[in-house]
Parts: sequence; C-alpha cells; structure tokens
Amino acid sequence: MAAIGKISGPTALTGLVMYSRSLVSMLFLGRLAELELAGGCLAIGFANITGYSVLSGHSLLRQDHSVLPVTLSKV
Repeated sequence: MAAIGKISGPTALTGLVMYSRSLVSMLFLGRLAELELAGGCLAIGFANITGYSVLSGHSLLRQDHSVLPVTLSKV
C-alpha cells in the first residue's frame, strides 16, 4: 500500500498543478472581458484535445518511447 502512495501522490499533485495553470489563465482572461475568456477557453480546450493527445498517441503508436517525455515536458 505504501508503494501505491509513493506513486499516486506525485501523480495527483502533477495533475493538480497542470490543471491549476489553466484555471489561473481563465481567471485572468475572465477579468479582461467575455470575448477574451471565450477565446482562451476554446484555445486551451483545442490544445488539450488535439495537440497533446495526438502527440502522445503518435509516440505510443510508433513504439518510440523516447519522444513521449519530450512531448509531455512541453505541456
């Protein structure tokens, strides 16, 4: 059980930090105006759905696992 805690703790923390970056961006964009907030939401959503998913999936399908850490470090 302790081994699972050692793995899940940093994984959960990484997820929270990554999503908090989007949250802070949305808070700042929301202070500007509604149009900027809508544009920021669309841009972040588009990048999350297409960009990161496609790059991660592409490196996994190619069985070239050396590309995956580079791809995820740019997130």
